[in-house]
Amino acid sequence: MEHSQKLKPIEDSDLRERIHDFMKKYPIGVLSTVTPSGSPHAAVIYFSVDDELTLRFTTKKGTRKHKNIQHDSHVMFVCFDAKSQTEIQVAGKAIRITNADEENAAFDGMLQASLHASKEGVPPLNKLEAGEFEAYRIEPSKITMEVYGRPDNGGYEMFETIDF
Repeated sequence: MEHSQKLKPIEDSDLRERIHDFMKKYPIGVLSTVTPSGSPHAAVIYFSVDDELTLRFTTKKGTRKHKNIQHDSHVMFVCFDAKSQTEIQVAGKAIRITNADEENAAFDGMLQASLHASKEGVPPLNKLEAGEFEAYRIEPSKITMEVYGRPDNGGYEMFETIDF
C-alpha cells in the first residue's frame, strides 16, 4: 500500500500494539471535521485499522463529513471504551482512497465493524441516501491513548502518545 507520507518508526512497540488491539476491539468512533465556515462537525463512523495504525472508513459523497473533508482534510478521530475508561485520539489527514483493493478493504472493514457492534449487521451508512460510496484512510500525525481507569497511584503516564 502506498501512503502519501512516510511514517516515522514507532519506538514503543508495546504501546503501538495496545493501540492497535484497542481499535480492533472497538471499531466505532467519532470523526470530527471542520465545515467551510469553520464550524466543527462530528459523525459516528465504523472503521478498520491496519498494522501501521492507518484507519479506513467509508462514507457517501452527499454527507457533511465528505463535503467537509473536501474542504479541509485535517480530522480528529476518537474511539472510547466506557468500561475501562480508555480513549484513543487520532489527529491526521483524511486521504481519499483510489485503489480498488483498498476501497474494498475499507468497505469490508465497515461491514465487519457493523457486524461486531449490531445484531442487524447493516451499517447505518447503507441506509442513507447520500450518493455514491467513497473510501478514506486517516494517515495519523499523532495518536494518544488515555487510560483513566488505572489506579490513582503508580509510576506511569496517564497519556501515552505516538508522534508520526
